[in-house]
Amino acid sequence: MTTLYLHFGLPKTGTTSIQRFMSENRDKLADMGICYPLFDFRYRGRGKYRNLIFLTAPSVDSPPQSKEKLREEKNKIHQTISELAETYPKILLSDESVWNRIAPDTHRWKSMKRFADKHQMNVKIIVYVRTQDQFVESLWRQKCKMEFETPSWDPYSYISIKNLDYYKTLNTIANVYGKENIIVRRFGKEYFGGSAHNLISDFLDILGLELTDDFVIPDVRRNLTLRASYIDLRRRLMEHPNYDHDTDKYIRGIFSRCERMGTLGPDATMFTPEQRKAFMAQFAESNQLVADEFLGLNGQPLFTEKLEEKPIWGESEEIRNNDYLQFLLEYVIQSTQKIQTMDQELKEVKGQLKQTQEKLKEYSLWHQIKYYIRRLFGGKK
Repeated sequence: MTTLYLHFGLPKTGTTSIQRFMSENRDKLADMGICYPLFDFRYRGRGKYRNLIFLTAPSVDSPPQSKEKLREEKNKIHQTISELAETYPKILLSDESVWNRIAPDTHRWKSMKRFADKHQMNVKIIVYVRTQDQFVESLWRQKCKMEFETPSWDPYSYISIKNLDYYKTLNTIANVYGKENIIVRRFGKEYFGGSAHNLISDFLDILGLELTDDFVIPDVRRNLTLRASYIDLRRRLMEHPNYDHDTDKYIRGIFSRCERMGTLGPDATMFTPEQRKAFMAQFAESNQLVADEFLGLNGQPLFTEKLEEKPIWGESEEIRNNDYLQFLLEYVIQSTQKIQTMDQELKEVKGQLKQTQEKLKEYSLWHQIKYYIRRLFGGKK
């Protein structure tokens, strides 16, 4: 019987890195009996490697589509999956938007189960969880990164509290598929297993594989969260009357390069210690139930990170100054390289223009000679 794995986040738990790894190693994985299909459909602003996005299609802000067309598209995808199940013992589908959009929707899970049962597939649900305070702050930073207007910080504004009650949502899904088919992993370096004890090796461990040198490891420094210092700097830049979308794209590119360099120090947090403790306290019971019933931790906490007092944004000038300095250095380097490239392109254009002018002169001189020859021999002007 084929096992159909459905991986849907949570968002901001390395889903992009997992999806890119699976996509870039599709052929090798296929040889090992694991299919990561890329379907023939697209959604605006969504990567093709997000192959479970069809599950949230009715609520995705893509080009308007009729319900009939959506139904036809989903049936086509179901047909493809059922055909793949005849060849592969394991099929993996992944998309991070499922958790926030439809995870509590029992109707859709029952529909997916009916499809799997019809084609004799066993469904396994894979979910990575992280502390709710980190999850919410990461979502807010992502929103700041992607939107032109910088939203104010409010931990209760960017996700429904019900989606932060991990036990309630997981239990809803477990009522359809059974707890034995729900695979919960914790997101964090201290939790990752597998041979390399990183996210990719931990995920491969779920599939019964080991991370070896034969796999292609894509750049995992993708979809990085925007640092608090850069959120504030971007907000200040936006106050300039000439700051537009093109400028913003260039500035955000520099932010990303600063992040990828890996030379920045610890980031500041938007939570005060009191806010963090109060925020996490409301999920203490839910988290313990997840730890006991889905991970078998028998009374041990779901998350072992201490709520230590991290540097708070606005109170740490050292972090802000270091981040600003890194940005300034990267800005100067990138701008200088861009000017040098433009200078080289300008030299090439000038050279091409000079050649064209010389050809035009030769062309003009030839026409003058022809004109006087015609005059000399009585030809037409």
